[in-house]
Amino acid sequence: MSFFKQPKPRGFHHEMIYVDERSERLAEIEQRAKRELGIEKEEGYSSETIRQAFQQATPRVQRRRQRRLMQENTLIFGLLVILILLLVLLWVYLI
Repeated sequence: MSFFKQPKPRGFHHEMIYVDERSERLAEIEQRAKRELGIEKEEGYSSETIRQAFQQATPRVQRRRQRRLMQENTLIFGLLVILILLLVLLWVYLI
C-alpha cells in the first residue's frame, strides 16, 4: 500500500430483520392526510402544510394559539397605553 493511494473502507449495509410497525403506521397516516388535503405527489407537499392541517384539527392546539395571540395583543395594548401616558405627561410638563 502506498501513502497516497489508500483503499476506501467497505461500505456499511444493514438489512432490517424485524418490521417496524410504528413507522409503517406513521407512513400510512401521512399518506391518508395527503389524500385528505388533496396532495398526491411526494414532491408537491411540504411538511408545514401537513403540520398546519393537523394543528387545525386539534382543539387544544387551537386554544393555545388563541391564548398566545391574546397575550401578544394585551402586551401591545399595554405598551400603547404607557406610550400615550408618557406623551400626555410630556405635554403637561411642556405647557
